[in-house]
Amino acid sequence: YDTMVYLDNGKVIAVDSIGKVIARGIAGTDDATVIQAALDKQGTIYIASGTYYLNSGEILSVSSNSHVYGSNNTKIRAYPSGIQLNGTKTDTTASITVAVPVASHEIVVDDASSFAVGDYILINSNRVSSYRNQVYGEIRQIFAIDGNVITFEVPTDYYYELADTPIITKLSMISNVVIEGIECYSDDSVSSSIGVSCHFSRNVTLRGLKIHSIGEAGVGLYSCIDSIVDGCEIYDHQRPGEGYGISVANACRNI
Repeated sequence: YDTMVYLDNGKVIAVDSIGKVIARGIAGTDDATVIQAALDKQGTIYIASGTYYLNSGEILSVSSNSHVYGSNNTKIRAYPSGIQLNGTKTDTTASITVAVPVASHEIVVDDASSFAVGDYILINSNRVSSYRNQVYGEIRQIFAIDGNVITFEVPTDYYYELADTPIITKLSMISNVVIEGIECYSDDSVSSSIGVSCHFSRNVTLRGLKIHSIGEAGVGLYSCIDSIVDGCEIYDHQRPGEGYGISVANACRNI
């Protein structure tokens, strides 16, 4: 590991690979602060055996290029949500100027100068589906740019008419994350909360997690691509009208 978090005689402590203390606090009170200090270092983070308590409103945030793993008895008591991967949309946008058919490999925009090859973009419009009025959208990686023509290797799944005001938005995605071997639970199985939530994320693996008694969903994947949920035990999510084991929504692909 690059960083380890452990409990010792009423303290919660984070150390680096040579034992230097990164953060310490009172167990049961400062757990989220100390764990977050370890997560902020990225790399491989080991959370040792024991129960770690999140206080009201505290959520652990995992950054790109992180491998977070626990022992067979690492538990996080969420209050009410537990862990998040929080990629975002940026303020960089462009309007689509030519209607896009299904299975298109390119789009034409009014100004592509703020985009670069390799960027991930969200393509969407005002057109909504019949299910909960969800907006149509999808994530693609830019393969080439020629003037205001943007090309990608994976073709579009949907069509975009100019009447629906289609746009593209550059994304700041969380990438290359593994979380495994951790139990996450809450004392409130009907609240609006999620055990592990991933937003605008890619190449995420959630493996061998035990997530239970959290209201809205055990795992939430929202606008995520190329990700895996494997060998997880997820149960007792009882928020009325929701209560999903795994919620997959918005511009997800290849889950």
